[in-house]
Amino acid sequence: MYGEDDELELWTFDGEPIRRTLRTGHGGPRNITYRYRSAAFIVGCSDGTLLEWSDSAARPRVLGVIDEPIAFIRRLRTDDSVVVGAASGRLWLVDPKGKRHLGWEPNPMTSVVVSPDARWLATASPQGIVHLYNLSTLAILTVRSPYRSNEWLWFSEDSSKLAVVTSKTISLIDMPSMADAPAAPDDRRWSWNLVE
Repeated sequence: MYGEDDELELWTFDGEPIRRTLRTGHGGPRNITYRYRSAAFIVGCSDGTLLEWSDSAARPRVLGVIDEPIAFIRRLRTDDSVVVGAASGRLWLVDPKGKRHLGWEPNPMTSVVVSPDARWLATASPQGIVHLYNLSTLAILTVRSPYRSNEWLWFSEDSSKLAVVTSKTISLIDMPSMADAPAAPDDRRWSWNLVE
């Protein structure tokens, strides 16, 4: 997976090492992820095609096309759906029924994470904005932190909290109420403001 060619190298180290070469046929691979509890993997290509390979298939299955380069893929643990982020900032939910447009991120994203229960997609921007996309209803909540340095997001295993890491703090947001996090030791309050 180097440069713009469409070649993938797949190595197996179970016993004697085996190298397998695959070609996407859709430009360079941009992102790869494995399915949960499966040997199948998904490739996002530079032409916007989302492909799935399984152990038994010689050819990939096309899951969808978003018509622009794929920046990232996030799989959902609960089903065959994946969230796809395009180079333009557009967000898509791709599942066996097709693709649904989730929204658009106007700023670069520093972190993107899906909750373990597959209910939420959270995105963070360096401007201090966190968008919470409800993957069932497609509703979007926007919260703003007092610090313009969101760097990393992570959901708790039970999906009840979202951790937001900035250059100054680590904060927890209760899902979905998004209550204020506790005061920092130096009495600065991390207060999340819901943006209409």
